Amino acid sequence: MDTWADNSTGHNPTERLNLDQLIPYTQYQIRVRAINKEGEGPFGEWVPFTTQSTNPPAPTDLQEEATFPHAIEISWLPPTPPHGNVDFYKVRYTPTGEANYREIRVETDRLECSDSNKKDRLCYRLSDLDPEQEYDIQVSAHTEGGGWSEWSDELTSRTQQQNIPVLERELEVTDKTSNSISLKWEGLPQDQATHVVGYVLEFKSEDDNAEWQEYNGVVKHRKSTQDYKITVKQLETATLYFFRLRVVGKNDKRGQPGPETKETTSCGKPEVPPEGLKLESLDFETLKITWTPPDESTWRCDNVEYLIDFVNTTSRGNWTVSTDAPSELIVPTQPGTKWDVKIRTQTVEDMGKPQFSKWSDKVSITTQSLPGEIFVTVEPKGPREALVTWELPDKDQKWNYGVDITYKLKQLGGCNEVQTGAKEPVTLLNVQEKQIPLENLQPGSLYEVTVTPRRPPSLHSSIVTPKTVRTFRTKNDVPTGPPQNLQSTVRKDSELGFKWDAPECVQQNGNITQYEFELVGLDEWNEGTREGVTPRQNTLIDQLQPGSLYRIKVRAYTAEGPGPWSDSLEIRTTGSELGPPRELTAVQTKATQIQLTWLPPYPEKAIVTAYRIRYSPRADDSNPTEVELSGDELTCSGYKSPIITSANLCATIKGLQPSTTYRFAVQGQSSSGNWGEWSSDYFSTTRNDDNELLGGSLKLLSAGHDNLKVKWTPPAVIGEKIDKYDLFISVASVLDQNPKKFDVSGHTTDYHFRNLDSVTQYNVTVQGTSEGNKLWFISSVFSTTDFAEGLLSWLPAPTDLHLIEKSDTMLHVDWVPPEIFDPEQRELITHHRVTIAPFDPTTGKTGPSKNYTVPYPGNSIKFEGLRPETIYNITVQAGTNSGYGHILWGTYSTLAPGQRHILRLLNRTPTTLNVAWEPVWGRAHSGYTLTARTLYSVYGNVRLQQIKSFDVDASQTEFVIRGLHPSTVYNVTLTPKDHNEVAWGAYATLPPGWFVVKNLKQCDKTDFAVSMSWEPVELDMASDYQVRYLRVKEHDGIWTEEEARPAKELLCPKDGCGRLCYLVFNLPHNPSEYVFQVRAKVDGEWNHWKSAPKKMTSSEPLNIRRSCCIVPPPYFVDNIGAPGTFWEVDVNPAATENNVTRYYVVVDERDPPGDTNWTELTDKVTANKMKIPYYVAASFNLETLPEPRKVRIGDGSVIGGYLNYPLVKGKKYNYEVYTIWNVTGAPLVGRLRDVRGWDWLFNQIYFLWIFLPIICLLVLCCLIWMVYKYCKDRHRSRKEHSRLVTNGQHAPLLEEQKAGMNENMRQLESRLDKMRGAVDGRARGDFEDGYMKGYKDANKLGSANAARRRLDDEYGARDDRFHEGYVKGLKDAGMTGMTTSMHNLAQRTGGGYSAGFAQGYKDGNSGIFGDRVTPSLVSRLDEQYAGQEDFKQGYVDGFKEGASSRVGDRSRFEDSRRLQQSLTELTERLTSLEKTKGDEIHSTKIYHVYNQQPEGATMTSTGAQLAQELEEIGSTSRRSTLRRHYTPGDYLKQDAEEGYNSLSRNRRSLSASALAANREDKSGKWAEQLIDLVSEPLDTTIARINNYTSSSNDRGQGDVVEEKYYRSHKEEHSSR
Repeated sequence: MDTWADNSTGHNPTERLNLDQLIPYTQYQIRVRAINKEGEGPFGEWVPFTTQSTNPPAPTDLQEEATFPHAIEISWLPPTPPHGNVDFYKVRYTPTGEANYREIRVETDRLECSDSNKKDRLCYRLSDLDPEQEYDIQVSAHTEGGGWSEWSDELTSRTQQQNIPVLERELEVTDKTSNSISLKWEGLPQDQATHVVGYVLEFKSEDDNAEWQEYNGVVKHRKSTQDYKITVKQLETATLYFFRLRVVGKNDKRGQPGPETKETTSCGKPEVPPEGLKLESLDFETLKITWTPPDESTWRCDNVEYLIDFVNTTSRGNWTVSTDAPSELIVPTQPGTKWDVKIRTQTVEDMGKPQFSKWSDKVSITTQSLPGEIFVTVEPKGPREALVTWELPDKDQKWNYGVDITYKLKQLGGCNEVQTGAKEPVTLLNVQEKQIPLENLQPGSLYEVTVTPRRPPSLHSSIVTPKTVRTFRTKNDVPTGPPQNLQSTVRKDSELGFKWDAPECVQQNGNITQYEFELVGLDEWNEGTREGVTPRQNTLIDQLQPGSLYRIKVRAYTAEGPGPWSDSLEIRTTGSELGPPRELTAVQTKATQIQLTWLPPYPEKAIVTAYRIRYSPRADDSNPTEVELSGDELTCSGYKSPIITSANLCATIKGLQPSTTYRFAVQGQSSSGNWGEWSSDYFSTTRNDDNELLGGSLKLLSAGHDNLKVKWTPPAVIGEKIDKYDLFISVASVLDQNPKKFDVSGHTTDYHFRNLDSVTQYNVTVQGTSEGNKLWFISSVFSTTDFAEGLLSWLPAPTDLHLIEKSDTMLHVDWVPPEIFDPEQRELITHHRVTIAPFDPTTGKTGPSKNYTVPYPGNSIKFEGLRPETIYNITVQAGTNSGYGHILWGTYSTLAPGQRHILRLLNRTPTTLNVAWEPVWGRAHSGYTLTARTLYSVYGNVRLQQIKSFDVDASQTEFVIRGLHPSTVYNVTLTPKDHNEVAWGAYATLPPGWFVVKNLKQCDKTDFAVSMSWEPVELDMASDYQVRYLRVKEHDGIWTEEEARPAKELLCPKDGCGRLCYLVFNLPHNPSEYVFQVRAKVDGEWNHWKSAPKKMTSSEPLNIRRSCCIVPPPYFVDNIGAPGTFWEVDVNPAATENNVTRYYVVVDERDPPGDTNWTELTDKVTANKMKIPYYVAASFNLETLPEPRKVRIGDGSVIGGYLNYPLVKGKKYNYEVYTIWNVTGAPLVGRLRDVRGWDWLFNQIYFLWIFLPIICLLVLCCLIWMVYKYCKDRHRSRKEHSRLVTNGQHAPLLEEQKAGMNENMRQLESRLDKMRGAVDGRARGDFEDGYMKGYKDANKLGSANAARRRLDDEYGARDDRFHEGYVKGLKDAGMTGMTTSMHNLAQRTGGGYSAGFAQGYKDGNSGIFGDRVTPSLVSRLDEQYAGQEDFKQGYVDGFKEGASSRVGDRSRFEDSRRLQQSLTELTERLTSLEKTKGDEIHSTKIYHVYNQQPEGATMTSTGAQLAQELEEIGSTSRRSTLRRHYTPGDYLKQDAEEGYNSLSRNRRSLSASALAANREDKSGKWAEQLIDLVSEPLDTTIARINNYTSSSNDRGQGDVVEEKYYRSHKEEHSSR
């Protein structure tokens, strides 16, 4: 039915028909009729059908319709027949000759032609083609349900010629120099530059014959930006040039030129300076400068001038001289002024900086003047003579006018200047001799000598004549006067103390060095002379006889000998020469008499001629009876007792009352008539009648404020017969006629009397009976104690009751025994009484207690068989045979069956409980809830069952519960929020007054001082602390209490200790003879004293001891407060206090002051040992230095962990103040110096500000390159030369030793190989890695808690072996205070390789066996660990790691120190002083950036962070007088955002310490990179510096400020 199909008719013999050769996608219709032999029948109905679609034939008649520079229009005929519904066409094209076709797929609907004449065709426009290019084009068709046809025949077509635009905008000149001009322009918009390749810059000079020429080829067009810059170089100086642009299209076709721009190059740099520079001093006040101008051909500019730079003694500046002016300059000057002058040629510029030649050679001259400072020495020749020697400087040897010499007495003998008064000076005129003797002087006196050159007649009167002043002291002579005002200050039985005043100052004749005293005994029993010397004006003489008369006299010594004796002083010691009689005892008692015996006093200092006995009834001793006995009345004849010896004396006291207790005492009388000391009281009770049986004993077991417990023992012969005891107790008074009676069975031998009165003496009587008959009787008097006191008032309570471990049926506790300083009392302690009683929190009542005895000095007990989940009250008392001391109380609870001991009490105070727990639930849960519920309190006003609740983070393992009540029991419960299991315990707070310091110890001591440190009271609750001490040998001595100090002032020498430090010095006796105590003030109340252990702690590492212990003086510190030994200075806090940790006041003993290394700052004693000429006198932090304050250097006080030693009078000192910052965890050090003078030059010479940083950069590069070469050469030399290592010291091998050493090394390698083979390749593992980490962290972290946190936070994911090694490393490095779990973990090391590694690492790090494995070391291993190959191999590996760690750290630190020192020197030379017009002087503070990191730690802070700190300085009121100066490395910091990250690991320029921190890059790459950076073109560097300077002024960039003040102590002191 379609037009392209043909009709067809055919025959088929069957009823099925297959039609082929049909056209695809064509509509057909068919009809059928039957045919037989008879003929044809009729046709049936037409049946239509359509064939399926398939690939179409190729489109035809492809032809070009139109062409354009960037497009071609084509058309073609659709395929016929289409073989389907054509839905898409593909057009492909490629440049002729190429095969990289680009295909475009287009829907059929988009190809309709707009021209009505082309209705049967399809049209398409190819765009984005290159101009002037032939393309091959083909088309293909696609049908629905079919496929793509073949490509049509190829069409070749060519695009038209391109159009190149003209850039009409003018070029802009941005910069110019003498040989270059910089221009910029704005390129074509992107929509106009589709096929633009770039731009060509053309230029030509002003010469008539000059032609346009291109510069540097085509500048490519960029799509990202339209701004272009180019610098045309190698131009002629001072020449006019024209510039224009052309646009470059495809195939290098150029467009028309744009508008022209013109510019002239600057003047060139003059080639040479003027020559023949000369200086001539015309007279005292005129200087002439002359020179020879350079040839004009060397000017390179039409307009030049000469710049003369000068520096003289008082100022610095410059002059400009026109080339038309004369070649000489006359300037005024001062006599004796030194001039340094140089000259150069420079261009004259209307704007911008001039070009200049190099400087001429510097020429110096000193103008005519009076002689400089005359060299004067004064040598004392004797007490009354001295020799003055004077000499002129070499340059003034022609001076022939002579000098005048004046000397004056300043200080007579030992008098001060006020006592000396004003003395008339003596003047010697017109002295020509160079040596002049001075006579008739005073001995030991201070004189001042002034030498003045005589003034020439022609010298102007306004010129001041210089003077040279010297002071000297004549030699000492012996004192001519005795000490004054000798008097007694201490008078005791065996001690006498004296004090006196020095001789009159006019009679001292010099410095009194010591005093000699002579003490003579005047009694027959104390005859003899005692002599002694002392540097002080007092003395204490001990070991004297009581009651004895002595005579003392004193004389003074100078270095020349002693002076006359003082007047004598006679004084008698207290007491008697006779001691007390001994062992007073009753040997027989009857109803009305008692027989007594005693021994005479010992030692017998005098003959005893008589004795006196004093007695009274025990109840009434107000009027005792005294009986004097002598001779035969004292015989023991007839007395019968086993205790009586031939030395005993006896007496019988008669007329006594029956059944009465009497007090007895006895004393002796010497032949001098003096009565001696009374013996101690003795009590004895008379019988009821003479037939009463006596014997046995009655003792006191315990005593309280309301009870007495006694024990009796009857005589052995009657003890078994007694069947009942009657007990009587009554107040020991004659008025008490109704004693209370109790009875017990005959088998009981003790009784507890209760409900008694406090502080009352009771008479206790025990009477034994048998069937009602009295058999035995004994009586004694005992006293109750005061209420709330210990049983024995002198016996304090034990301290620190601590729970060691517990279970469901057990509590194990220990305690610290009480502190007793009297050894006699300490020997009385025999045991500890411990009680335990259950406590019911519901009823608030305590159950029955059980008593236990722990023999002294035992201090722990384990209670077993307890009830689970029960709270127990525990008390501890120290006991003697006569009673008990104060009570220590604590509360603990048992666990539930099967429950783990998780929650532990670490520490307690009256208001806090510090608990800790094991993280048995891990750290991934939501945290804990910690509660404290009140169960019981001693105080009735405390509400019970009150709950305090706290949310605790899952990462914590310790918590301090605050705000609790004293003496109160709490139930503390820990509940994980994501678990059902809980942990609980009952704990009691301490009573009021028990805020005591922790871990108090003596960390260092000498013969004169002791240094202590302690951990502050919990949560830093204490505001003040006080120290006291007592000499133990002085039985009746009193405590010496130091002045209380605020807690913030008790700084340790360094930060990070977590402790407070204190120093007691100038002790009159060795510190080992004293006991020292500390107490704290909390909320305005002082608490109990805490004693320091006598044994000095020595287990801490050396670095911890140096940082956390004040170094004590090894000598007696004299001259504290003496005139001229201290110096008052101003110390101010830093202008930016962010992150400031410490200020150090450093005294420099050098004159002039020199360089310092802040890493070596230490106290004076250590500095002297290390031969360091500077030391720390004081330190402050933000709390102790909140505002400017006055500090007296040398006042003898302790300031911030340093003893401020007195200065040497007359010696010159300097000081500086260091400021320490901690911005990122590493110390940053700053120094602020006061400098004055020359900075005004920088205001007048602009270009000098530009070239100063360039000079700094160049010099810094030289320093860095030298260090790099030094390290590289040193590394090479180590490879080339064998070194013998002994104890870490290196010594070159001798030639004849090389063979032996090589053999030893071969043997060593062989033995090490055997070790390695024996352990079968065992290598370092997790344990060893953990051990090294722990060993290094021990010194950094400082406390076990911090180490535990790091282990959990940073290494929690590591395995158990790593954890074991880490904790073992902490322990071996000396860390203390570890928890029980950490301690147990450290014990799991075992043996073998790991144990050897740990031991080897420790030895290698210590340096005691050198820095490398030697044959002797291996031999020692073979001997000590024979057969333990694992251990030995581990030791060798660990030793290498330890030695490498120690040597590497030391090397990095030393290099850092050297670079720091070099950079400091460089910066100080480049800084200058500022002086304005008139007398107004402004202080300029030089801000110098330091980044010292001795351990090579990397800085991670940014420039912006530190810039913010200096911005605070810029906003202060001093801004107008502040100028910021920077070190050379800082000028590059502005480019941190452009790739030069100045504070990161990949930085290319920084301060010296930061460069040193990168020394791990052994190739020296950092130094090479820095040199590359500094080698960039000069104009780029200048642009960088300008950019940095402007932004620095806006933002105030800088890192750290270091404050350093230089002063002259001698000058300031003399000015006062």
